[in-house]
Amino acid sequence: MARDSVAQSSVAQDSMAQRGVARPSVAQDARAQDGLAQDSVAQRGVAEESVAQGSVAPDGEAQPPGTVTALRRPPVRQSVLVRSDRQHTFDTFVRTIGAWWPVTPFSAGKDQVRDVTFERRQGGRVYETWQDGTEVDWGELLVWEPPERFVMTWNMTSVLTEVELIFTALGPSLTRVAVEHRGWERLTEEQLARDCALPDGYLGGAYSEGWACILRCLAADLARGEALSRATWTKVAAPRRM
Repeated sequence: MARDSVAQSSVAQDSMAQRGVARPSVAQDARAQDGLAQDSVAQRGVAEESVAQGSVAPDGEAQPPGTVTALRRPPVRQSVLVRSDRQHTFDTFVRTIGAWWPVTPFSAGKDQVRDVTFERRQGGRVYETWQDGTEVDWGELLVWEPPERFVMTWNMTSVLTEVELIFTALGPSLTRVAVEHRGWERLTEEQLARDCALPDGYLGGAYSEGWACILRCLAADLARGEALSRATWTKVAAPRRM
């Protein structure tokens, strides 16, 4: 019986060899299983990155085994190119925001809003002022680096979020204005789906659409100013008839 068992084992090994299948060792089995686990993790990472569509990468800090990390909500990102130098673009955004910002629907008071003010310093307020003098805070300036960028809290969401504006000079009279609205992982599913200035909230793309609209208004205001400047210069430079 023992000889038969040995013979059967030998036949099985010969069969595996004929098929080109080597008998893995215990260590090889462990390494293979570890490799499969790593592949699975990598595939999940790719899937999450695809869903996030440009979300900020995790900071990479080590976490103890067994820690469950929640999927971060991707920031809302929009940008626009404007025919204006960086300093003028930055100044237009923060100094005359009340003139070009579409307060209806993107404010608390809407048509009651008389002005919007930046207290131009770190820790300064950003707020709207109504016709009757009521002030409603939009947020606080966390970073103030003119004319390159500023970062502020955003009070107009259910839970405090954060907005960053970056102004990049691409030429003497060409600037890229980019906004990143982040911190959505702090909100619940219900809060994310809740209507804001536009229907359907964050989950329905309302914030992405809203920031695109706001940046278009900025670009239009800068274009009007540029056209007015050219018209004024042409009038002044035109030769007078005697």
